[in-house]
Amino acid sequence: MNAMPLILIALAIFALAYRFYYSFIAAKVATINELNQTPAHRLYDGSNYIPMNKWILFGHHFAAIAGAGLW
Repeated sequence: MNAMPLILIALAIFALAYRFYYSFIAAKVATINELNQTPAHRLYDGSNYIPMNKWILFGHHFAAIAGAGLW
């Protein structure tokens, strides 16, 4: 049972870090600005950068992940 205090201290540190670091990230880094353009709109070239519906994009990402998992 010598490791139990170490585990409890680590869990307490993780809980505090999650609580305070999450609020920092949410406030400073992950702020949403509707004026920012996505690269698909900013770099639109008709070939590589094409804006699309989020559900179609989700389907493409899901298919890529599922396809890679089969092999």
